[in-house]
Amino acid sequence: MRPIPERYQNLAIELLRDLVRIDTSNPPGNELAAAEYLQQRLNLCGITTTLLKTAPKRGNLIARLRGDGLAAPLLLVGHLDVVPAAEQDWIHPPFSAEIHDGMVWGRGTTDMKHMVAVSAAILVALAESGIKLKRDIVLAATADEEQGSTYGMAWLVKHAHELLNAECAINEGGGNCIHINNRPFVTFQVAEKGVCRTEWTARGSDGHASQPSAELATIRLARALATLGDGYIQSGVNDTMRLALLQIASFRSPEAREQVARLLEQRRIEAALMSAGLDQGAIRAVRPLFYTTAAATALQAGDIKALNVLPAKAQAWIDGRILPGQSRTDFVALLQQRCGRNVSIQPIQQQYSPGQELPAESPLFQIAEKVMAQALPGAVLVPWMCAGATDAIHLYDCGIPAYGFVPMLAIQNEQNKTGPHAANERISIANVQTALHVLYHVVRDYCGYA
Repeated sequence: MRPIPERYQNLAIELLRDLVRIDTSNPPGNELAAAEYLQQRLNLCGITTTLLKTAPKRGNLIARLRGDGLAAPLLLVGHLDVVPAAEQDWIHPPFSAEIHDGMVWGRGTTDMKHMVAVSAAILVALAESGIKLKRDIVLAATADEEQGSTYGMAWLVKHAHELLNAECAINEGGGNCIHINNRPFVTFQVAEKGVCRTEWTARGSDGHASQPSAELATIRLARALATLGDGYIQSGVNDTMRLALLQIASFRSPEAREQVARLLEQRRIEAALMSAGLDQGAIRAVRPLFYTTAAATALQAGDIKALNVLPAKAQAWIDGRILPGQSRTDFVALLQQRCGRNVSIQPIQQQYSPGQELPAESPLFQIAEKVMAQALPGAVLVPWMCAGATDAIHLYDCGIPAYGFVPMLAIQNEQNKTGPHAANERISIANVQTALHVLYHVVRDYCGYA
């Protein structure tokens, strides 16, 4: 398998750095500037583009490389917005895209301007290659993914569905490399956990702070939150992760596979992960994929200017991540059962999406499996689930299966927690090149003639 020419590797790095330098922190967004920049670069290379403005300074870019139409298009998805960055927490400025020690530093380098840059470079490389394509290749560079996609993919699905029409999509959520027993396993995301955020309210008597009691609103809320423990509130094993763990265990031994199957049946999740050969670091990373989780991310009670007053109300906001097949009603009932009746729990409107799961096998998976084996001898591609929410939830709604696969072969940033949403987010140039190399061949083989 030939490496992609160096000029396209350089193009991907250049596009990534330029996109990082455009501050698209969401809120407020400002993705339109990044979309216009990308449009200009792709138009210079002869790629057809459509810019769709959805609000002041908000916008999405759709770029299309046309095939002969024998097969339905392939959609490449990447969002242009990023989470905010506090510059004082960074070694290098978060929007400078500086290169140090073989790494591009900056907010959005891993989430997910690298995918946008790589996808754009793939379009240019295929356009200039002269390879005959049997399907269009469409790049959707979207807004607002970090805040629910109101101005991004959700808007596109509702108002510009015809531009997205595709047989399937490649998105974020997979492509990570996990080394287990000296063998690399590369994830291919076919499932995604759902989101269900809730508001908790505890009430109690107000009055003078010199007369506390065990029934204060703040104490009632604290007791309720304590019932969440470490946040892993209910185990569950879906088809995707069962298949993945059994596949990993089978490379250890047939006996290990049988043992893992028994432990999963008994819902002994941690023991199953250990028997499959995962070390403690990998267990921590994979454990959320076998549980419904709940994390308290915001609290509110009282007034700092009136510390001698007992607040009558205390509130918490909980970020819940639910497994495929679990409903909002099920999740709220589970939380209420755990915490008791001294706290009322209400789902937050517009903060719910169900989990999704696709069949593990697909033509795209088979091509990715073949390419991956050539790119990294000994590597095993395994179906996987994404713990977070992505733009895929909107594509599922309009009948487009979305798979997560942005290959990152080198394990990086795991010790220092400098990946998505973290301070000092960065990506190695080698990993950008790897993503470009692997995805180029996957896209070419899926969209081109043999």
